[in-house]
Amino acid sequence: AAAFAIGGAAAARVKNDHIVVTVQCFMITPNSEREGDFLVGTKNAYFIDSQLLREEALYGPDVVCEHTHHTWPFESIREIHKRRHLLRDTALEVFVIGGFTHLLGFANTARRDSVHQQLLSSRLPNFVNYEADVYGSLLKQSITKLWQRGEISNFAYLMHLNTLAGRTFNDLTQYPIFPFVLADYDSAVLDLDDPSSYRDLSKPMGAQASDRLRRFAERYQQLVDMGETPYHYGSHYSNSGTVLHYLVRLEPYATQFVAFQGGRFDVPDRAFHEFKQSWRLSSSISSSDVKELIPEFFFLPEFLTNENRFDLGVKQNGVRVDHVLLPPWANGDARRFIRLHRRALESKYVSEHLHEWIDLIFGHKQSGDAARACFNTFHPLTYERAVDIDAIEDKLEKEATIAQISSYGQTPKQLFARGHPRRSVLAQPPPPLVAAPTKIVGNILWAISGGAVTAVTFIDGGSRPYGLVGSRVPLLLPSNTILSWNHWDQNFRIWK
Repeated sequence: AAAFAIGGAAAARVKNDHIVVTVQCFMITPNSEREGDFLVGTKNAYFIDSQLLREEALYGPDVVCEHTHHTWPFESIREIHKRRHLLRDTALEVFVIGGFTHLLGFANTARRDSVHQQLLSSRLPNFVNYEADVYGSLLKQSITKLWQRGEISNFAYLMHLNTLAGRTFNDLTQYPIFPFVLADYDSAVLDLDDPSSYRDLSKPMGAQASDRLRRFAERYQQLVDMGETPYHYGSHYSNSGTVLHYLVRLEPYATQFVAFQGGRFDVPDRAFHEFKQSWRLSSSISSSDVKELIPEFFFLPEFLTNENRFDLGVKQNGVRVDHVLLPPWANGDARRFIRLHRRALESKYVSEHLHEWIDLIFGHKQSGDAARACFNTFHPLTYERAVDIDAIEDKLEKEATIAQISSYGQTPKQLFARGHPRRSVLAQPPPPLVAAPTKIVGNILWAISGGAVTAVTFIDGGSRPYGLVGSRVPLLLPSNTILSWNHWDQNFRIWK
């Protein structure tokens, strides 16, 4: 009755729209799960937060609360993806124009599917059928073919694979996965043409060092002898603890990490403090650590510096944990590290071998005999369909299983049943759309129309910056150029 009352109040809160569907759900973010109702109207979709709704009923509509309601006009919805949550196929992720994504969990698959179908039957003028686009058709090349031909970068391709495999920035247990690509963290100059500078992408992190691999293989055989489901690694290459470990210097992850550790930062000697040491732990010296990287290692220098001045403690050797200690070739500069690390990801060596890593994480070597043959098996609770949580009747057992899944991590959805094709052409970085020597700082930005400035362009020979407003902006094309559109990624391109 209480749930019905909240659902009715949620629908009553919506004005100037006819509500077609109201379903209980919860919104999943990196640091919370908020109960509420998902509503589909004739103009918009809504998430009405139950906690905020109760506080509004008690204190009025202007109450200050950390929770928020959400409204998504149909024209803002760009993609809709079915997702897993805690190994249950019961979630939905909505991508909206502007780059925001929202992950919603439902009580069961049927309820999720009904909402998904209702959204798809609504008028969504900017909707993109993402999976149809990336898998291709008779008239359109797949994203894999485009990557093979060098038309998209390694970074972009890995992000596409993560999205297809259900990885999301909204769920730390299913965070996007990127590979360790380098093995050289000692040289003063990073030689990207030397194969010895790189990690062996054909092997999982647990198999990089033969001595350690022998111990993992012995553990596997011990489990076989005991009649238990065998696996090589008790920890996973991606889980919530790993993500928080890496992002501890940024909010809101720092606050969540403190909560994860029981009210304090981790022991200083275990903190993410030196990149070389992280590589050594994951590749050779730890008895359990086999983690890979996250996308931020290739685009976000801010997570490597302690600009928030968090007190992360002092190690046993007397060294205070502060900024991340970088390899010599980075010259102590986080931006230089990210720039060189991204170049390594797009290098000839990685481009020629990335398909081998894809086989391990997203492909046919992810599970089964192929995974066992290359020492790539993990705890059973990290795999899809490993356990039916809904079938567990004992409350304590169910809670314990959910806690284990949350801490162990989750193996991505398998995307390829056969070996992934090798890249045949190296990607070339696209030319800049606008090249101008003028710095924006110090210039007055003149908006062409009223509203928030969302982009900047240069006119008058590249000497004067103009702020552009909204989603419709003027294009000032130089002569001898061609404008094309209707590409697979929904972007337009300017050709010389």
